[in-house]
Amino acid sequence: MSLVFNISNARDLLNKLRRDQSRLLTALSANDEEAIGDALFDFAVTGHSIKDWAKKAAALQSSSVDVEAFVHGHVPLQACRDIANSSKHHSITQYVVATARVYASCNAVFPTSGESTTGVEHGFVPIKIKIVMTDGIKLEIRQFSDDVVSVWDSLLTALGI
Repeated sequence: MSLVFNISNARDLLNKLRRDQSRLLTALSANDEEAIGDALFDFAVTGHSIKDWAKKAAALQSSSVDVEAFVHGHVPLQACRDIANSSKHHSITQYVVATARVYASCNAVFPTSGESTTGVEHGFVPIKIKIVMTDGIKLEIRQFSDDVVSVWDSLLTALGI
């Protein structure tokens, strides 16, 4: 019996991650902080959940791929893990987190007379979301989401999924 509708393997879950990424990027473009928060939560949970599906696939194929080591070796996947777990459990107590914080920032643009500033018309200043790892590495959310999708895609391709 499956409790998951329309997802039967890790590749299906990666496709869901791509849909979550699309919603995240749409929320960023709309500058909607509430929608960004919801979409980041969904993206991180899906991004972290792929690990268990990949581990199962690797075991079924008797693959030598160590999925846990793979996750540990990729900073964006560690960030997904930490964001997902802190979102689901409020605080993380079972392991040492690699992610220090997620925050929003914006760059003010002050045009000189006659200059146009795309995206800043009528007081609209786009926010940027950044993830800061405990070692000081900063991940901009768009690049982070691209990296998570790309890294999982490469592993699943290596597993023949």
